[in-house]
Amino acid sequence: MTNSCFRTEVEKIKGYLVQLRREFHRCPELSMQEFETCKRIKTALLECGIEPERDFSEPAVVAVLRGTAGSGPTIALRADMDALPIVEKSKASYTSQNPGIMHACGHDAHMAMVIGAGIMLNEHLYQMCGNVKLIFQPSEEVYPGGAYSLIEQGVLENPHVDAILAHHVQSHIEVGRIGIKTGNFMAATKEFTLSVKGKSGHAAHPQRGIDSIVVAAQIILALQTIVSRLTTPTTPIVLSVCTISGGTKSNVLAGEVTMCGTVRTLDDSLGEQVRAQMEQIVRGITQSCGASYSLKFDGGYPAVRNDSSLAMLVKQSAAKILGQKTVFEIQEPSMGGEDFAWYQHHRPGVITNLGCGNTVKGIVAPIHNEHFDIDEDCIAYGAAVMAQVAWDYIDP
Repeated sequence: MTNSCFRTEVEKIKGYLVQLRREFHRCPELSMQEFETCKRIKTALLECGIEPERDFSEPAVVAVLRGTAGSGPTIALRADMDALPIVEKSKASYTSQNPGIMHACGHDAHMAMVIGAGIMLNEHLYQMCGNVKLIFQPSEEVYPGGAYSLIEQGVLENPHVDAILAHHVQSHIEVGRIGIKTGNFMAATKEFTLSVKGKSGHAAHPQRGIDSIVVAAQIILALQTIVSRLTTPTTPIVLSVCTISGGTKSNVLAGEVTMCGTVRTLDDSLGEQVRAQMEQIVRGITQSCGASYSLKFDGGYPAVRNDSSLAMLVKQSAAKILGQKTVFEIQEPSMGGEDFAWYQHHRPGVITNLGCGNTVKGIVAPIHNEHFDIDEDCIAYGAAVMAQVAWDYIDP
């Protein structure tokens, strides 16, 4: 294979990719409802001569770029497609046209980047000794995640995927910069629902009832000792109770309180330990108060661990596009979760943090915020980096 300069090539399609991203942004769709998004992606791929595969049920789109210069490895480029149930507060011309739904996590940009990488690589099939698989995945935001379903459908086979890459835009990183964390990058996640059942009664006679709010308050405080007292202080753990509801009237003791929250750890096995400790604490407090409980966990996502060899290649390839000084190693892992981890359970993978912020332009709102937006220069940068990584992986 001869060398290709994707940094230059991406300039030819930069405007088109920005247009695509704005189309996606105007028409966001929630998890597992991304059917119109799929149609637009398929149209975009077909317009540039890329035929989507027919083996995967919507909402998902998969396409394979098959090199004709010889056999070789296959690398996958993944983009998530779903939006969030957030009311957008923006005066941009491309603001969401679907009330109460917003691309507040940058998935619109991710899709445009993978399409852009596909367009560029498709022009070099005659030079490629290997394949590139484009994966447009639904439902990253909702457990168990679209990645899990696609893997079960065989997305990592035919051809066999040897490695996988994804970007995630971040507005706290300036546009033109990219961060890669080698090893442990994002947390394993478990969501829980805890119901405390007491005995309702008149608030004037608390001795005749079992106040589930008082029981719940004790539990919330006691659960924090798992982080502060029952685990090693140097071990990152997040245990947060994020919603609480109970009671019907100001003079009636609450008969039941329901709480929801999340547990985040960088070690999958530690999550099981925390779960057992939660069960022990909740059981002890409810029994001592004469109450009962129900504690349920969903399966959660495993931890994201970036493959060290692939991470090194991504850094080298990104430097060819962005410059050596703009590529940096992320020092601290994130306690956020990502269903990209499912792919990494099967294949070496790397997910980056790609800068999309611009303090001069006031583009600083974080992801999952109603004011979130991106500096659209990041789309061309992300597409070019993906194309370069794929190129370098196929021809090391």
